[in-house]
Amino acid sequence: MQKRLRATAFIVLILFALLVMPIMRYRKEANLASLPSRYVKGVYASAFSREQLLLQQDSICQTANELSLNFVLLHVSEPDTSISTDTAAWCRNALIIESAKRVADYDVLNLFFHLEKVPLLSRMVMASRYLFNSSYALLSAVDASDKSLPQWDQATLRRQNPGIFNLGPCGGFSLPGFANGKLPSFRAKCETLTVYARIKRELVKDPRESMSILLQAIADGHFFNAIEAIAPANGFDACFFPANGPEVVQMGDMDPRYKGKLRVNTPFTFPTQVFLVRNGEPVANTPPRLQKQVIWDIDKPGVYRVEVRVPRNRFSHLPWIITNPFYLGDTSEEHENNKSNG
Repeated sequence: MQKRLRATAFIVLILFALLVMPIMRYRKEANLASLPSRYVKGVYASAFSREQLLLQQDSICQTANELSLNFVLLHVSEPDTSISTDTAAWCRNALIIESAKRVADYDVLNLFFHLEKVPLLSRMVMASRYLFNSSYALLSAVDASDKSLPQWDQATLRRQNPGIFNLGPCGGFSLPGFANGKLPSFRAKCETLTVYARIKRELVKDPRESMSILLQAIADGHFFNAIEAIAPANGFDACFFPANGPEVVQMGDMDPRYKGKLRVNTPFTFPTQVFLVRNGEPVANTPPRLQKQVIWDIDKPGVYRVEVRVPRNRFSHLPWIITNPFYLGDTSEEHENNKSNG
């Protein structure tokens, strides 16, 4: 009997090791590229309650500085009635912004919603994974078949529609008897999804002026989203160069010219696969490889955006980087053509 118990315990131990080792060994890809001076990195979280903000104020500040975030943008769902405008304050090297309204039109990925959809039994597995590796656990909860991305693509055909990665409010999945259902932590979420904003000028000492610079960049769609738990996206950039003009069209911008070159900078030390998406449909992609730069010739009007995946990563099925679109040429005509073809 004892031999049988020992054998069973040994088998359980081996199975446990086989299941846990990949989780413990998961690490995001190393990216040694520096963040260009024209970019700032941060996070966006909506539906924060004022109570959560007050309770986590010090933790938010500490997390932002330890993770080298330039900004934390919080949409407070219960704004202080005595404050009618957005507020901002520097907390050491991080700009903490409290917004009374949503700053982007569409959540391309809302981490809170993905966590909420995890079935109860799967939450038990997720909780155990979280104890060993929070990044692995949270990425495992992201449903690649979620309809938010294709719905956003359709929305961008009708008008300029900035899309953002949203951490959502605190927590995300409830588990009776497990940390009062407050997992994951704000820090774990910040380590998972980030926003890289391209600003017209550097942030300054005055927090309100810096807030204005940043919010304008977000409103204009001058940013891209990244799954930070796959890799930092420092060094990435994407721009459109019209054939008949010296101006550069940034992501989020609309331009009547559509003939030119779309250039994507990918200065990474690990293989990537870059996709060009037009009107919601992939029209070109590179093979998985090391590539410092990708240039595509554009000769048709449409709504273009770029996706990047990391093929050798455990989560290669998820888009690592998603840019905001370039609206080139008469996109309204393209939308009408798509409707008639559908």
